[in-house]
Formats: sequence, C-alpha cells, structure tokens
Amino acid sequence: MRISTIPAIMALTVAVAATAACSGTSTSATAGAGSGAPSATAGAGAATAQGSSPTASAAAVGGGSSTVADACKLLSVAQAQSLVGRSYSSSSSQVLSPGVDQCTYVSSDDDSDLEITTYQPNSGVTWDMLNTVLSSVGTVTSVSGVGDKATMGATEIDVQAGSRLLAVEGAGGTVSGHPDKAIAVAKAVVAALG
Repeated sequence: MRISTIPAIMALTVAVAATAACSGTSTSATAGAGSGAPSATAGAGAATAQGSSPTASAAAVGGGSSTVADACKLLSVAQAQSLVGRSYSSSSSQVLSPGVDQCTYVSSDDDSDLEITTYQPNSGVTWDMLNTVLSSVGTVTSVSGVGDKATMGATEIDVQAGSRLLAVEGAGGTVSGHPDKAIAVAKAVVAALG
C-alpha cells in the first residue's frame, strides 16, 4: 500500500491561499533572476484536467521558464520505464491547482503508479511544507547530487531546483528499498526543467 503525500500538500496549499485571500496578500512569488516569468498555469487548469491535452502555450517546459503545465513533457513513458524498471501503459497530465502540475504514469503490472508533481513559485508550496509532510510518514534523509537540495522519505523524493519544487512518488523510496530509482527519475526531471 502506498501512502500519498499529495493530498496533505494540497491541503497546505489551500490553507496558504485562503490565509492570503483573507489578509489581502498574494501568495504568488516573483521569479528570481534568470528563472523567467511567473507561472501561467492557472489559466491552463481546465485544458489539462483529467488528462486532456494542454494548449500549446501551456505546454512550455524547461529553458529557464517557470511554466510547466504538462508535467508529462518532462519525462516520456519510455524514459520512466527505463529508469524505474516497470512497465507503464500511459501517462496522464493534470493541473492540480494553480502552479501545481502532475504527471501520472499508469503501471501495467501492478497498482503502483509513478507520479511526478511540480510546484511553481506561485503554488504557495514551500520546501519546508514538503519536508513537514514527508517527515510525517517516517524518517527523512538528505540526498546529494539532485537539484539544489533533495530529501528522501518513505514514500517519495522531494527536490528543489531553482525556484521550483518537485516530488517523485512511486519510483522507490526507503519503504520499497529502491531509492536509487527515485533519485534517477528526479535527476532526469531536473535536467528537463533546464
């Protein structure tokens, strides 16, 4: 049985947005030098929900842009299969909330799908939030050589790459005994982000 941390992180995102709305402040972060413009995924939500195709302008990835509306563009099904050593029948991209994009690689052999979630600066999700949720399900260890910083827990690896955060779940973790597979996926996604 896999424990998904995505619902907990989404609850934190909603809480941050609600607090900001009540106080009249904005949760959007301005992109840092060299990271491009703030995310434009909010308007792409309807186009990418439930695995439908995103618009061409919403599908931008890498190249220093902070826009990732189609997280499946970061890693092909063939790459995922090669890195994880499992067979995936398809991938499905969706925008979970403004600035939060996810790709689910549907497993052909069992019920353990691979999920890659990217968090843009405007998502309201912080590095501390990811680590708080990750530590709530077990021990968290630092991982070197992946992005700017990375941590591995029982269920996933979380990575900070510039102003973006990402979570890789279902590729391996300390519970499965295959953290090397999750690390390999995370490195590939960081490279695709540019």
